[in-house]
Amino acid sequence: MSRPRTPTSLLELRGAFKRHPERRRPLEPKDARPLGDPPKRLPKEVRPFWDELVDMAAAGVLRYSDRWVVELASRLMRKAASQDPDESISVGELAVLRGLLSSMGMSPADRSKLSVPIEKPKNVFTELAQKAQAASRPN
Repeated sequence: MSRPRTPTSLLELRGAFKRHPERRRPLEPKDARPLGDPPKRLPKEVRPFWDELVDMAAAGVLRYSDRWVVELASRLMRKAASQDPDESISVGELAVLRGLLSSMGMSPADRSKLSVPIEKPKNVFTELAQKAQAASRPN
């Protein structure tokens, strides 16, 4: 089986396009919508796993179109953390969970490949100067 394609958002965070900008995929669909709150159908015992997964994810990776992936991973994490022997997670489910986490950049190997750009702090004085200049221009 071939290796799954790495999402462009992860490649961007890793800095893969700095040396090879021609490899960018311009026609890949982009979802600007945030992930949002957990779905109402999610059982209350699974919601803490949703919240923890979202908190742990790298900024800008999880979007609205990833909701089902996050939901499935949350449900499997709850099952993996269960102390009830009747609800033990199978080896196959663990493999699926590992793949889901990896696809979201959550495994140690995937996390080591991320390089998140450092945002420069905003200069309040520059913003004030720009506003003053705009206000002093004649219309």
